[in-house]
Amino acid sequence: NIDLIMVGLNGGNIAVTTVSLSSSFIQTILTIIVSSGLSVGILALISRYRGEGKIKKLQPLINLSILMAIVVAAVLYLFLSVLKGRLLVLSGAKGEIFYYCTINMRIALVASAFQCLLIIFSSIYIGLGNTKQPFIANIIVFASKLILGFLLVLPSNNIKTIIENAAISYTAAFFLGVLYLAFHYVFYLGKEVSLDEMFFVNKVDMVRLIKLSVPASLEEAFYAISRLLGNIIILYTGSVNYAANEIANSVENIS
Repeated sequence: NIDLIMVGLNGGNIAVTTVSLSSSFIQTILTIIVSSGLSVGILALISRYRGEGKIKKLQPLINLSILMAIVVAAVLYLFLSVLKGRLLVLSGAKGEIFYYCTINMRIALVASAFQCLLIIFSSIYIGLGNTKQPFIANIIVFASKLILGFLLVLPSNNIKTIIENAAISYTAAFFLGVLYLAFHYVFYLGKEVSLDEMFFVNKVDMVRLIKLSVPASLEEAFYAISRLLGNIIILYTGSVNYAANEIANSVENIS
């Protein structure tokens, strides 16, 4: 939300509408599939194995979780890259909003892949009883957004530059968060894992993850999609109304 507020300070309603609409599609899909789906299954299964004392099963499950996160991130990136134009047309984006959204999404889709990895890594650590590292990673993301926003977004003079810089700062912030957790995992948790073990797929664990993740995803899907459709309806009334709604939501989320 802090990056959206910075965009609003300098770019006006067109910039806010562009960044928010682009983010809406990405965040809706991430929330359904990753935040409320795959991460829930990973967290539940790791916690279960840890609670049952099945320590030997943890490392294969963690490796599978990371592998699935990479695959899901790649699929989401390709899916949204191909369909972003059609999704924007269906949402009612026209003219300069459509043009700026395509620019923003081209960069922000890279951030979605990093965000997917960050969510999965955080679920793994929380399942292992370590909430400190995800907390530090999210502090890094927040601080990076704030610093890069001041350096890149606020000094910008035109809408295109503001939108591009906002997407770049957003992507860089999540990259740094993932980088921190990846380094911590390699040096503290996964240093004895070979490449063969890393790409070993335990079919039993995969089935269990899917069984846990799918119901959680479907539960969130109804709420997330209805919220997205509500935002699209507001966009059809005009970009000023849409931007005002998004700024109000951003302020509400801070509280």
